[in-house]
Amino acid sequence: VNARSTEHIYISAGSVNERSNRGGSVAVRTNSVETTKSGPIILSTGTSKESASGSIHMGTQENQYGSNSFSTTTGSVPISRTGSISMKVGASFEANGITVESGNAQNDKSAGDISLIAGSSLSSTGGLIQLTSGLTSQTYQSGVINIGTGLSQTSSGGINVNTGNSNLGRS
Repeated sequence: VNARSTEHIYISAGSVNERSNRGGSVAVRTNSVETTKSGPIILSTGTSKESASGSIHMGTQENQYGSNSFSTTTGSVPISRTGSISMKVGASFEANGITVESGNAQNDKSAGDISLIAGSSLSSTGGLIQLTSGLTSQTYQSGVINIGTGLSQTSSGGINVNTGNSNLGRS
């Protein structure tokens, strides 16, 4: 589908019908192949000579009954290596960062958690979680890593640092 300059393209699924009580869905996928990898799906904004490029927004919509989840995954592979998921902010005169933030809770409910969990291995080394601050090539200070708990009226949370148990060697 191509649009002429300044025209918009909208892809929309059907509204809720009374029988299914569910709206339509939109699927974007490449064809399957037998011997090589399938083609990529590329979501990209255009460039601009005199301003910033456009934004890409993906998410679920707000609703009084709750929004649904948003998931990014790579496929499972039984005999080879899976693909990776990478988020990166491009280099710039002054680059922006990446923020990962869980949802806030209303009233007396618990807020969302953020979990970083490295992969497990049945017969080799488990995955690594590495936190590294930014480097500098000048005489400036490198970035800082801050680990702390949030403020509370009654009691703030603790910080736990543990190593796993080992049956045969050092933990």
